[in-house]
Amino acid sequence: MPHPSVKSSLPAKVVAAKKSTRTSISQTSSGMTKVDLDFLPSTIGYFLRRLQQAYKEHFLASTPGLDMAPKDVSALFIVARNAGISPTQFGSAMGIDGATTSLLLAALERRGLLKREKSVIDGRSRIISLTKDGAAMIMKLRRTVASVDGQFTAGLSESDRARLLDLMARLLAERAGELVMKSSGRD
Repeated sequence: MPHPSVKSSLPAKVVAAKKSTRTSISQTSSGMTKVDLDFLPSTIGYFLRRLQQAYKEHFLASTPGLDMAPKDVSALFIVARNAGISPTQFGSAMGIDGATTSLLLAALERRGLLKREKSVIDGRSRIISLTKDGAAMIMKLRRTVASVDGQFTAGLSESDRARLLDLMARLLAERAGELVMKSSGRD
């Protein structure tokens, strides 16, 4: 707790919410347990984490038999559009560290969806590309992802969905310190 003479940098609404924090769990009129979330509903991180989990659950439920999580799908699309990408470039595009990059690439390689080979330009480097099965999976995934995204955002208008995507891309670009490239329309 900051010293009383130090002015809080939190917005007044958040400070008020913190002051009114209840420590008990109460019942709603329908008998459901209501948990006090304190000021969490006023934070972006809370909603990003909840939405990421909800999207993952929706994706997995909507794609039985596919046996792929959203991160696997993202990985394949990045490799498909950037044949010959290095593991370092791939990890940066995915926003993951080196150890996670290695684990993800190894899992997709074991499934026969991509391959890692020595670079012909620099034999010390490795490059990543899709296998024939990986390319076939991309064709299937393009339709699947469009459908799953449409279902997940069905409650939003097209303009709200576009605005949400734009805001998320801007936040990511600002946080990542780089531009998020919009699709060029290439297939």
